[in-house]
Amino acid sequence: MNKNIIKTNSKIVLAFILGALVAGVSVSASILLPSEEVLYDNTQSGGSSNNVQGAIEELYRKTESGSDSCDCTGKSSYFISGYTYNQDSSSANYCITGKEPTCVETTCYKNKVKNSCKAGDIIQYKVNNTDMIAFNVMYDNGNTITMQSQQNILEDVVWVSYSDYTEAGGSNFGSNGNNSKGPITALKRLEATTGGWTYVNNQNYTMGQTVFKTNFYTGCSDYNICNENTYTLESRTAKSRMITVQEAVDLGCSSNSNSCPKWMTPTSTYWTMNASNVAPQYAWYVGTYGHVYINHPIALSLGIRAVVVVSK
Repeated sequence: MNKNIIKTNSKIVLAFILGALVAGVSVSASILLPSEEVLYDNTQSGGSSNNVQGAIEELYRKTESGSDSCDCTGKSSYFISGYTYNQDSSSANYCITGKEPTCVETTCYKNKVKNSCKAGDIIQYKVNNTDMIAFNVMYDNGNTITMQSQQNILEDVVWVSYSDYTEAGGSNFGSNGNNSKGPITALKRLEATTGGWTYVNNQNYTMGQTVFKTNFYTGCSDYNICNENTYTLESRTAKSRMITVQEAVDLGCSSNSNSCPKWMTPTSTYWTMNASNVAPQYAWYVGTYGHVYINHPIALSLGIRAVVVVSK
């Protein structure tokens, strides 16, 4: 039996022990009986088995499956299904959303080897006890996978509002906004929406210090020139964040139309976490033409997709 059973949630263990204690079984210490022949009253445990061997096996199954009372973020049971991404429409294995009949299933999320899951692969993941979300893989580090939600989690959200900006000590917001304090509003809204995603790992990062793929800078003058901090933010701990320009470029995006892979191209645009370091009223976004661009004022609304990290 797997030695990890010792780490099982204490409440489950206690329930099974209580069930065993009320068994009233009296057996001489000198007599050895097979565990499947030792019966006990399972009324208190809530289990379905009425013998010790069955109870132990049932407890093991609960531990491995990630039961509702188990705090086991990243258990394989949270992965519902996976499909290999293929944007070649002429391919027999064409698969963009995971719903195409030509999609090929993958269990790459079970393989703890770096890059087992490829960029774009579709993962149906149970983010909490009730909600399942479709994601696309961004990158696979071996033990963890970074993924972006397949659809916008939020719509009509400003990058930063006047009230959040001024509360952070900003001035000269202007009619179209000012990006010098960062995407405070967008992150607050996203974090509030995804805070209940208990089967997703916490991310700890500091904008202006944490490297996302190539560098830590929060400001970009062009899609491939992110070389200064337009803003910095204190360390954040959250279940989700937004994609960065650096990550989008690493995945193939540029400012040219249709440069982004199809899985990133939205039906409605969504924000990135990067500001323009040329014009204070702009921040970068992923557009419906399949590119990253900056011509949308941050005081006006766009959508948000969630970037999450999960354990294999």
